[in-house]
Amino acid sequence: MRILIASNIEAKDLFQRFTAAAYKVDICPFDDISGPIKKFHPDLVLLHCGCRVQNCLQTLSAIKSGFPSIPVIFLTRISAEHIAIEAFRLGARDYFREPLDFPELLETISNLGKYIGQSSEKRQAIVSPASIVANGSDKSLPKNIANVIQFMENNLAKHISLDHLAKKAAMSKHHFCRVFKKYTGASPMHYLAGKRIERAKVLLLDEEKTIGDVIADVGFQDQSTFIKNFKKVEGVTPSFYRRDNLCARNQH
Repeated sequence: MRILIASNIEAKDLFQRFTAAAYKVDICPFDDISGPIKKFHPDLVLLHCGCRVQNCLQTLSAIKSGFPSIPVIFLTRISAEHIAIEAFRLGARDYFREPLDFPELLETISNLGKYIGQSSEKRQAIVSPASIVANGSDKSLPKNIANVIQFMENNLAKHISLDHLAKKAAMSKHHFCRVFKKYTGASPMHYLAGKRIERAKVLLLDEEKTIGDVIADVGFQDQSTFIKNFKKVEGVTPSFYRRDNLCARNQH
């Protein structure tokens, strides 16, 4: 895996740690990201922001607009819930506050391997389907599949069955599953679960919401199913994810 660290501050320690972990690593300033991405063809971008959060958010937006298939992890010294929410809204795959828990960061990157191993077309659909629909960035995506993805995004809290999705696409269930996986790299229901987890990560940062509230808001039928799916994607339970992020915020 090739990692591009985009940073306008000292990143020597990160470079050495990732190199020691057998990753290919390149470093560039985050003010002008498109050139280095085209040059190095990274599998993953780490936005190492320090305190320049607004600049990094602009860079994140530029990456997801120009290179939507590349996963981005947002690293910052600033602890603020609205920054985390905005980073996820713009398409960040994950969000870490410094000082970093480097083993946890490595585990997160390892969990991304199943996505990074996909072809560029498949990764685009898996990592950021909302951007495909909103921006029309994948012109080969059939309109009925795009409509189904948009329907998922707009109705995450509701019960959505495979039969319903196939009807939305005007296809038989078998044909719909085959076509959907061809364009996204995932089955419809696995794809839907992934989008629910992405939404749950944002909602878990809201201290006023209980775990039960989050489960209801993202459409999982019960707590055990939610925890199982969340842990499969993130490597930790929702409670651990929330506690770890809230503790990090309160320490600053």
